[in-house]
Amino acid sequence: MSHEPRISAIENPGVLKEVALPKAIASTAVALGGCAFCVQYVLNAQLAWASYLQGFFYALCIGMAGAFFVTVNNVTKSVWSIPFRRMAEGMTAILPWTLFFIVPVVLGAPAIYEWTDHEASHLHGSKAAYLSWGFWAIRIVGCLVIWNVLIGGFRKMSLDQDQHKQSLDTVGKSARYLIVFGFSFTIFSIDLLMSIRPHWFSTMYGVYCFAGMFQAGLCVMVLSTLFLMHFGYFDGS
Repeated sequence: MSHEPRISAIENPGVLKEVALPKAIASTAVALGGCAFCVQYVLNAQLAWASYLQGFFYALCIGMAGAFFVTVNNVTKSVWSIPFRRMAEGMTAILPWTLFFIVPVVLGAPAIYEWTDHEASHLHGSKAAYLSWGFWAIRIVGCLVIWNVLIGGFRKMSLDQDQHKQSLDTVGKSARYLIVFGFSFTIFSIDLLMSIRPHWFSTMYGVYCFAGMFQAGLCVMVLSTLFLMHFGYFDGS
Protein backbone atom coordinates (compact mmCIF):
# COMPACT_ATOMS: atom_id res chain seq x y z
CA MET A 1 0.00 0.00 0.00
CA SER A 2 1.52 3.28 -1.09
CA HIS A 3 1.10 6.65 0.55
CA GLU A 4 1.44 10.02 -1.11
CA PRO A 5 3.77 12.39 0.77
CA ARG A 6 1.83 15.04 2.63
CA ILE A 7 3.29 18.45 3.35
CA SER A 8 1.68 20.46 6.10
CA ALA A 9 1.85 24.23 6.11
CA ILE A 10 4.80 25.55 8.09
CA GLU A 11 4.70 29.07 9.44
CA ASN A 12 7.54 31.23 8.18
CA PRO A 13 9.63 32.11 11.26
CA GLY A 14 10.91 35.27 9.56
CA VAL A 15 14.40 36.66 9.27
CA LEU A 16 16.99 35.27 11.65
CA LYS A 17 17.51 37.79 14.43
CA GLU A 18 20.00 36.02 16.68
CA VAL A 19 23.05 36.76 14.55
CA ALA A 20 25.18 38.89 16.88
CA LEU A 21 26.98 35.95 18.53
CA PRO A 22 27.75 34.02 15.28
CA LYS A 23 29.00 37.22 13.63
CA ALA A 24 31.20 38.02 16.61
CA ILE A 25 32.66 34.51 16.61
CA ALA A 26 33.25 34.61 12.85
CA SER A 27 34.87 38.05 12.97
CA THR A 28 37.13 37.01 15.84
CA ALA A 29 38.14 33.84 14.02
CA VAL A 30 39.01 35.77 10.85
CA ALA A 31 41.04 38.32 12.79
CA LEU A 32 42.94 35.66 14.74
CA GLY A 33 43.54 33.68 11.55
CA GLY A 34 44.96 36.71 9.79
CA CYS A 35 47.26 37.49 12.69
CA ALA A 36 48.38 33.87 12.96
CA PHE A 37 49.18 33.77 9.24
CA CYS A 38 51.30 36.92 9.46
CA VAL A 39 53.25 35.62 12.45
CA GLN A 40 53.80 32.22 10.87
CA TYR A 41 54.80 33.83 7.57
CA VAL A 42 57.64 35.61 9.35
CA LEU A 43 58.74 32.42 11.09
CA ASN A 44 58.20 29.93 8.25
CA ALA A 45 56.64 31.16 5.00
CA GLN A 46 56.15 27.71 3.53
CA LEU A 47 54.26 26.46 6.58
CA ALA A 48 52.14 29.62 6.59
CA TRP A 49 51.10 29.07 2.97
CA ALA A 50 50.34 25.39 3.65
CA SER A 51 48.08 26.35 6.56
CA TYR A 52 46.33 28.96 4.43
CA LEU A 53 45.78 26.40 1.69
CA GLN A 54 44.24 23.93 4.12
CA GLY A 55 41.93 26.57 5.61
CA PHE A 56 40.87 27.73 2.15
CA PHE A 57 39.98 24.22 1.02
CA TYR A 58 38.00 23.54 4.19
CA ALA A 59 35.94 26.74 3.80
CA LEU A 60 35.36 25.95 0.13
CA CYS A 61 34.17 22.44 1.01
CA ILE A 62 31.54 23.83 3.38
CA GLY A 63 29.99 25.81 0.54
CA MET A 64 30.28 22.96 -1.95
CA ALA A 65 28.65 20.55 0.51
CA GLY A 66 25.65 22.86 0.78
CA ALA A 67 25.33 22.98 -3.01
CA PHE A 68 25.66 19.19 -3.25
CA PHE A 69 22.96 18.70 -0.61
CA VAL A 70 20.52 20.97 -2.47
CA THR A 71 21.11 19.53 -5.93
CA VAL A 72 20.98 15.89 -4.84
CA ASN A 73 17.64 16.50 -3.15
CA ASN A 74 16.42 18.33 -6.24
CA VAL A 75 17.26 15.35 -8.42
CA THR A 76 15.63 12.86 -6.04
CA LYS A 77 12.66 15.20 -5.42
CA SER A 78 13.07 14.76 -1.70
CA VAL A 79 10.41 16.34 0.47
CA TRP A 80 11.98 15.82 3.88
CA SER A 81 14.87 18.18 3.07
CA ILE A 82 12.71 21.24 2.33
CA PRO A 83 13.02 22.74 5.86
CA PHE A 84 16.82 22.46 5.55
CA ARG A 85 17.15 23.80 2.02
CA ARG A 86 17.66 27.44 3.02
CA MET A 87 20.33 26.39 5.49
CA ALA A 88 22.23 24.48 2.82
CA GLU A 89 21.84 27.40 0.41
CA GLY A 90 23.18 29.71 3.08
CA MET A 91 26.32 27.60 3.30
CA THR A 92 27.01 28.41 -0.36
CA ALA A 93 27.36 32.11 0.53
CA ILE A 94 31.08 31.48 1.11
CA LEU A 95 31.65 30.51 -2.52
CA PRO A 96 31.82 34.05 -4.06
CA TRP A 97 34.50 34.89 -1.48
CA THR A 98 36.63 32.00 -2.70
CA LEU A 99 37.29 33.95 -5.91
CA PHE A 100 39.03 36.52 -3.71
CA PHE A 101 40.76 34.14 -1.31
CA ILE A 102 42.19 32.00 -4.11
CA VAL A 103 44.34 34.93 -5.29
CA PRO A 104 46.98 34.48 -2.53
CA VAL A 105 47.17 30.76 -3.33
CA VAL A 106 47.75 31.44 -7.03
CA LEU A 107 50.33 34.15 -6.35
CA GLY A 108 52.00 32.17 -3.58
CA ALA A 109 52.19 28.95 -5.62
CA PRO A 110 56.03 29.01 -5.81
CA ALA A 111 56.17 28.75 -2.02
CA ILE A 112 53.73 25.81 -1.94
CA TYR A 113 54.30 23.67 -5.04
CA GLU A 114 57.71 22.32 -5.91
CA TRP A 115 56.75 21.80 -9.56
CA THR A 116 56.75 25.56 -10.14
CA ASP A 117 60.53 25.17 -10.25
CA HIS A 118 60.85 22.83 -13.23
CA GLU A 119 64.56 22.28 -12.69
CA ALA A 120 63.96 21.01 -9.16
CA SER A 121 60.79 18.98 -9.81
CA HIS A 122 62.22 16.72 -12.55
CA LEU A 123 58.82 16.47 -14.23
CA HIS A 124 58.77 15.17 -17.77
CA GLY A 125 56.44 14.97 -20.72
CA SER A 126 52.72 15.49 -20.25
CA LYS A 127 52.99 15.91 -16.46
CA ALA A 128 55.35 18.86 -16.89
CA ALA A 129 52.93 20.46 -19.36
CA TYR A 130 49.95 19.79 -17.09
CA LEU A 131 51.65 21.20 -14.00
CA SER A 132 52.63 24.52 -15.48
CA TRP A 133 51.71 27.58 -13.44
CA GLY A 134 49.59 29.22 -16.13
CA PHE A 135 47.58 26.12 -17.05
CA TRP A 136 47.19 25.22 -13.37
CA ALA A 137 45.91 28.70 -12.49
CA ILE A 138 43.38 28.61 -15.35
CA ARG A 139 41.99 25.28 -14.13
CA ILE A 140 41.80 26.40 -10.50
CA VAL A 141 40.11 29.74 -11.17
CA GLY A 142 37.96 28.24 -13.94
CA CYS A 143 36.46 25.67 -11.58
CA LEU A 144 35.61 28.34 -9.02
CA VAL A 145 33.97 30.55 -11.64
CA ILE A 146 31.89 27.67 -13.05
CA TRP A 147 30.74 26.62 -9.58
CA ASN A 148 29.77 30.16 -8.63
CA VAL A 149 27.80 30.71 -11.82
CA LEU A 150 25.87 27.43 -11.56
CA ILE A 151 25.24 27.56 -7.83
CA GLY A 152 24.32 31.25 -8.01
CA GLY A 153 21.66 30.32 -10.55
CA PHE A 154 20.12 27.76 -8.18
CA ARG A 155 20.14 30.28 -5.36
CA LYS A 156 18.42 32.91 -7.52
CA MET A 157 15.69 30.49 -8.62
CA SER A 158 15.10 29.47 -5.03
CA LEU A 159 14.71 33.08 -3.90
CA ASP A 160 12.40 33.84 -6.83
CA GLN A 161 10.19 30.99 -5.67
CA ASP A 162 9.34 32.98 -2.54
CA GLN A 163 7.77 35.68 -4.71
CA HIS A 164 6.11 33.59 -7.42
CA LYS A 165 4.89 30.90 -4.99
CA GLN A 166 5.28 28.07 -7.49
CA SER A 167 7.23 24.85 -7.61
CA LEU A 168 10.59 24.77 -9.35
CA ASP A 169 11.55 22.21 -11.96
CA THR A 170 15.27 21.94 -11.22
CA VAL A 171 15.77 18.21 -11.74
CA GLY A 172 17.49 18.51 -15.13
CA LYS A 173 19.66 21.47 -14.13
CA SER A 174 20.64 19.80 -10.86
CA ALA A 175 21.57 16.58 -12.66
CA ARG A 176 23.79 18.48 -15.10
CA TYR A 177 25.42 20.34 -12.23
CA LEU A 178 26.21 17.08 -10.42
CA ILE A 179 27.94 15.72 -13.52
CA VAL A 180 30.02 18.90 -13.86
CA PHE A 181 30.71 18.90 -10.13
CA GLY A 182 31.90 15.28 -10.14
CA PHE A 183 34.55 15.91 -12.79
CA SER A 184 35.58 19.43 -11.76
CA PHE A 185 35.85 18.75 -8.01
CA THR A 186 38.12 15.77 -8.69
CA ILE A 187 40.37 17.87 -10.93
CA PHE A 188 40.32 20.75 -8.45
CA SER A 189 41.29 18.50 -5.52
CA ILE A 190 44.15 16.96 -7.48
CA ASP A 191 45.42 20.34 -8.69
CA LEU A 192 45.12 22.12 -5.36
CA LEU A 193 46.22 19.42 -2.92
CA MET A 194 47.60 16.25 -4.49
CA SER A 195 49.95 18.22 -6.74
CA ILE A 196 51.85 19.34 -3.63
CA ARG A 197 53.62 16.00 -4.08
CA PRO A 198 53.72 15.76 -7.89
CA HIS A 199 55.48 12.39 -7.98
CA TRP A 200 52.78 10.73 -5.85
CA PHE A 201 49.32 9.95 -7.20
CA SER A 202 46.13 8.20 -6.18
CA THR A 203 43.08 7.28 -8.25
CA MET A 204 40.90 7.63 -5.13
CA TYR A 205 42.08 11.06 -4.05
CA GLY A 206 39.04 12.87 -5.46
CA VAL A 207 36.69 10.43 -3.72
CA TYR A 208 38.57 10.91 -0.45
CA CYS A 209 38.25 14.70 -0.70
CA PHE A 210 34.57 14.42 -1.59
CA ALA A 211 33.89 12.22 1.45
CA GLY A 212 35.61 14.72 3.73
CA MET A 213 33.73 17.60 2.08
CA PHE A 214 30.30 16.07 2.60
CA GLN A 215 31.07 14.92 6.14
CA ALA A 216 32.21 18.41 7.13
CA GLY A 217 29.16 19.94 5.47
CA LEU A 218 26.76 17.65 7.34
CA CYS A 219 28.47 18.57 10.61
CA VAL A 220 27.91 22.26 9.88
CA MET A 221 24.26 21.59 9.03
CA VAL A 222 23.72 19.64 12.26
CA LEU A 223 25.29 22.37 14.40
CA SER A 224 23.32 25.05 12.55
CA THR A 225 20.09 23.11 13.04
CA LEU A 226 20.72 22.82 16.77
CA PHE A 227 21.41 26.56 16.92
CA LEU A 228 18.17 27.39 15.09
CA MET A 229 16.15 24.95 17.20
CA HIS A 230 17.46 26.62 20.32
CA PHE A 231 15.97 29.93 19.18
CA GLY A 232 12.70 28.40 17.99
CA TYR A 233 13.18 28.61 14.22
CA PHE A 234 12.42 24.91 13.71
CA ASP A 235 9.42 24.62 16.00
CA GLY A 236 6.61 22.71 14.35
CA SER A 237 8.76 21.48 11.45
